[in-house]
Amino acid sequence: MAGNRTPERLDLALVNDIWVIPATGGEPRRLTRSQGPANHPAWSPDGQVIAYVGHDRSYGSYTNPGIWMVAASGGEPWELTNGFPYPVGDKSIGDIRGHKEPSISLTWASDGHNIYTCVSKAGAVHLWRFSIPDNQAIQMTTGNSVIYNISFTPDTRQVAMAITTATLPNDVWVADISNEKITNKRRLTRVNREWLSRLAISEPIRFSSRSANGPEVEGWILYPHGRTPARGLIPAILEIHGGPMVMYGYVFFLEFQLLASQGFAVIYTNPRGSMGYGQEFVTAIRGDWGNHDYMDLMAVMDYVLSQGLIDPNRLGVAGGSYGGYMTNWIVTQTHRFKAAVSMRGISNLYSLFGTSDSGFLKADEYSGPPWVFPEKYMKRSPIKYVANVRTPLLIIGSTHDFRVPIEQGEQFYTALKFQGRNVRMVRFLNDTHELSRSGNPWHRVIRLEHILSWFQKHLKVDYRYK
Repeated sequence: MAGNRTPERLDLALVNDIWVIPATGGEPRRLTRSQGPANHPAWSPDGQVIAYVGHDRSYGSYTNPGIWMVAASGGEPWELTNGFPYPVGDKSIGDIRGHKEPSISLTWASDGHNIYTCVSKAGAVHLWRFSIPDNQAIQMTTGNSVIYNISFTPDTRQVAMAITTATLPNDVWVADISNEKITNKRRLTRVNREWLSRLAISEPIRFSSRSANGPEVEGWILYPHGRTPARGLIPAILEIHGGPMVMYGYVFFLEFQLLASQGFAVIYTNPRGSMGYGQEFVTAIRGDWGNHDYMDLMAVMDYVLSQGLIDPNRLGVAGGSYGGYMTNWIVTQTHRFKAAVSMRGISNLYSLFGTSDSGFLKADEYSGPPWVFPEKYMKRSPIKYVANVRTPLLIIGSTHDFRVPIEQGEQFYTALKFQGRNVRMVRFLNDTHELSRSGNPWHRVIRLEHILSWFQKHLKVDYRYK
């Protein structure tokens, strides 16, 4: 089993270990070293080795999780994926799947020489095979898609996969595994066929951009269905993902498709801090939010505007969680956006430390708690620069959000209201941080209506082409 039995600072530690308990009863025996998360254990076919997902940093939320091995009899754990640049598991983000933890499962091949799991890379999530004898990593599936759940037959000769794409919400596929390759891949379900037949779905266009002294950043844009350049410049909304250690990608995103259906171009991208592009890329913003990530997002907007299809005078920005933080940060740093929606967004890193269920993790990023390094916390807190805001801002929060408590939105709202700025706050009762993904269904509808109407009002969209 995986569990946290650390005797000291149990309530503040994120260290999990792998434990074994005799089937006949007895005391649990620890196999790992209490140096980081250790989860999703999987026994080898011969019962001699346990594979698990984790890393060796106690507070390494910016660390790509990998596959580790430990002998069931005890001994030093070792990393099968040492040097592998991408995270194990599904790190994509969307709004139709709810909780997706099973996609991090590890499956041993029946011969005990390989382990199958999903890996996140550049917006896609695919099935990979990791060979134990020679440490080889082989990508088994390809294409612009995200596999978010997998299940194997006992002999690991067939696999079932739940798959989504940017234009397909989800379906089940199966494939054969022959000579350690995927063959005969076929689709079993078309559960959304009737619903999709009534909709105009937009296909995203991939692009890349680069900020000054920064790496290449991948992004996508959804243009309104049926929109042509001859019809004039298009209003656009920059969407920013949460995390930040996740990634946008080839996932059906209801919010994006809704906005595109109503005349907006939707821009979404993976700035530094996102997973799926290597360890250095994801670590680049650790303890430094609002710096390199902000530069990447502004470079994305510069690139998109340079293509000549987007109206520079009708730009919006939106995001949730860390994306809400970045939305708050952006409206304090620039006036280029004419409307903004901040959802479950951080405004004050100092107070977040003591009110969030994970605020204490910031001590790892800032070398200590906020009362020791107050300047570090406030330097990157949007509330410090709230006097600069001129952008009309809609703030959305949930009363049972313990990850980014609603007080974060209330602080920003009160400060803006005190200054007479154009701000509105919508509170959802009894919903959590997961409102947009697995919240009360009716609340999810109302949330989308608020977002859409806010942008329609302030970006003056009149969508008559279909």
